[in-house]
Amino acid sequence: MRLLDPKPSLFDLCVAGLLFITVIPSQMISGLFFIFYSFFLICLGFLMKPKREYVSIPLVVLTIWSLIGVFIHYEEFLPKDTFINNYISLALSFDGFIHIFVGVMVLHTIVRYSTNLRFIYILLPGALLSFYVFMAYTGSMTPMMALLVSIVIYLFIKKRYVIGSFFVGVGGLIVGFNYKWLMMKFSCRPYVWKKLFMDMAVLDGEKKMLGYVIPDKIAKITHPFIGHGFCDYLYGNMIWMGSDNGGYGYLWRHNDYLGLGAYLGVVALICVVIFTILTIKMVGKRPALIGVLTIAITCSLQMTMLRVDRAVVCLVVLALAIKDSFKDSKYIKLETV
Repeated sequence: MRLLDPKPSLFDLCVAGLLFITVIPSQMISGLFFIFYSFFLICLGFLMKPKREYVSIPLVVLTIWSLIGVFIHYEEFLPKDTFINNYISLALSFDGFIHIFVGVMVLHTIVRYSTNLRFIYILLPGALLSFYVFMAYTGSMTPMMALLVSIVIYLFIKKRYVIGSFFVGVGGLIVGFNYKWLMMKFSCRPYVWKKLFMDMAVLDGEKKMLGYVIPDKIAKITHPFIGHGFCDYLYGNMIWMGSDNGGYGYLWRHNDYLGLGAYLGVVALICVVIFTILTIKMVGKRPALIGVLTIAITCSLQMTMLRVDRAVVCLVVLALAIKDSFKDSKYIKLETV
């Protein structure tokens, strides 16, 4: 398979521009770049005929549910009925929704209008450079181990048992030489996951919806389904783990699935899990399965999609995998995922 056959379109080259987000040092500026550059790609799609149709029902439900969450959740931390209070509360709520909405839209647009994006695989190592630096600085081994496990799974699915066993051996050696370090890095995660699950399942304190405190019984029943809301999105990416939970202090969430569940409840969690499973099923035995599995495993062990620079790379890789799952054709009927 030739890398540049067929030739990438202008739209494909513009999709590659998304990866420039990884060289922006400021999280706030990178977030703005992601939003407005995604709108640019979506606008380009208005000029093009679709090459394939793609609909993901779980992502549709997730987007609508997050939109509903903007109007349900309302956190008051400034004097009531003041302009600044209303503005900041709306901004905090809208920030979380807009990232989900734009992420789903840009994924849909790339899958629908792209011609040949395989050249982006060449750009990915450079786009992940800042991530490599972060891994070296923090000693994180999660992405590397996730990639190794994904390669082994793919090889065994393809019945390449000899080379698969070789990678199992390589992984065993890595774990053996780094066992204490891996256990030290992993030790906080069960506490974090328990805290995230409890945040999603149990209401702690009074509950406000639409700016009003609702009855305690109703709040406890509805909370697991609707979560805390986006009010925690900007400043809630770290969790305080007090002495009762091991005395870790502030910790990253270390799980994108449960993190989203804490924000938007079990409905959002179910949508994301179903999307992941059906995407893996759709990609099947293609080599792109390695990338999809790596993302899925990493997101279950690390905070990935809550950082825009990492989320963009994940979205592009997922779009490539889904797009290549369609057979070559000028127009392909819907395969629902």
